[in-house]
Amino acid sequence: MALEVEMYLPSANDSLIQPWLDRLAELGMRCEFHPDFSFSSQNGHLPIRLRNLKPTRDEFKDRDFLSGFEFYLAKFNISEMLFKKPVKPSGLGRLFGKKQAAAPHRVSGEVDAILEKCNWHLTFRFSPADVFELRLADISSIVISELTNGIRYLPSDGEWMVNQNFAPVALASIEDFERSLEVGGYQSHLFEGWR
Repeated sequence: MALEVEMYLPSANDSLIQPWLDRLAELGMRCEFHPDFSFSSQNGHLPIRLRNLKPTRDEFKDRDFLSGFEFYLAKFNISEMLFKKPVKPSGLGRLFGKKQAAAPHRVSGEVDAILEKCNWHLTFRFSPADVFELRLADISSIVISELTNGIRYLPSDGEWMVNQNFAPVALASIEDFERSLEVGGYQSHLFEGWR
């Protein structure tokens, strides 16, 4: 089962790579992207070398792991989004002449204001089968949204998340999840070099 997190960004180019890696390191994850990675050409699985600087389990200490997630970048224009359906008045509202409300927003006033500045739609697709995919995809999506003043969308929850310096809170939740896993109840892959 694959999960997704989406970001809507004003800009998306290779100038984000080093700040993205730096922010992950500040959060305790020393990462390296596959040497061929570029925002302009990446489509599909993005391999990432990860070392947890604050490991949640003994078996994660002083080891480099290979993980990653699927990475899809596309142009975006808010004018291509559909408006929410207008709200029809209830029976009493119709009785008293209330008109059907026009759909003033695509999502909401706050979200639409951010989306109007966005030119890119970035999707990370990941699987919970690899213990580090959730960590890398979720925290990376938050970091990229922070760096670009973009916005995150969680399709599974229908939830829009405005940049709120949320990375430490999300990371703490992920770390609790990793600690709760039974030995042998997850998969990980040691880094043995780029393929």
